[in-house]
Amino acid sequence: MKVSLLDQGVSFPAIGPYRSVKETLFLARRAEELGFERVWIAEHHESSNTCGAPEVLIAAIAQHTKIIRLGSGASLLPYYNPLRLATAFRLLEYLAPARIDLSIGRGQGAQTDIAERLGYARGDYREQIIMLRQELEYLTKDGYPEHEIAQLWLTGSSVDSATLAGDLSLPFCFAQFTNSDLRPEVVKTYRSRLSAGTTGYFGLGLHAICAESQADLEALRRMIGKFLPRLAGSGSGGATIFGWSILVGSPAQMRDALGNLVDLYQPDELFVTATCPDFQLKLRSFELIAELAAAL
Repeated sequence: MKVSLLDQGVSFPAIGPYRSVKETLFLARRAEELGFERVWIAEHHESSNTCGAPEVLIAAIAQHTKIIRLGSGASLLPYYNPLRLATAFRLLEYLAPARIDLSIGRGQGAQTDIAERLGYARGDYREQIIMLRQELEYLTKDGYPEHEIAQLWLTGSSVDSATLAGDLSLPFCFAQFTNSDLRPEVVKTYRSRLSAGTTGYFGLGLHAICAESQADLEALRRMIGKFLPRLAGSGSGGATIFGWSILVGSPAQMRDALGNLVDLYQPDELFVTATCPDFQLKLRSFELIAELAAAL
């Protein structure tokens, strides 16, 4: 099973944004060594996040890696003029040819007052996507067509997003990490909306942290309960006390949880994020999950 890394850029008080960025660069290099398919950078505009401009961090990672695909997960399209966003990712293609993904979403990624200051456009999202696709094609046609266009994806957390991705024949990444409950109807809807002869591509986004010792698992659960109370659900996802929005478990527990998710969703690829202030535990978690994914 292909596995990719999604970095949400959380900056913890004891670490700070400078160290957080350095850790992201190190983690991207390690992900490439581990055989991860891609590294995606999320866009958020809260004070606790360092990823308000994913394309800047993607450009930095491009200079520290060689073959791994890089992209946004997701660039929040309502904040952008489509041509401006297409131009930024076209430039990234020049820095890392044939390695760039542009995954888009429509969430605010910020409190309402911040979103308004950033110019969040509450227009027709479908039309915004169509315009972005046209601008990407325009830049390829009239620019330097020797390199492929950035791969356009849609990331979302609902049936509505899955419907839109299927209708537009876009690869779709479902954010299970925002849902405490399982949502198999999402992938069924996506597959059913694809046009005849189109296979589509379905990614499953997970918040998953794996540790080998019971002491580390207990420490991780305490950290997550403290820093991510909004996501802590009441379900019992087997490997976790947080429902299916956050998986925390030993390698054996995580193998079972990932196996259950793969059986249910039949994804083409897993996208894994991990929010953890202890970088060594976070790094080890990605190493363990890489091993588990390879066996699925």
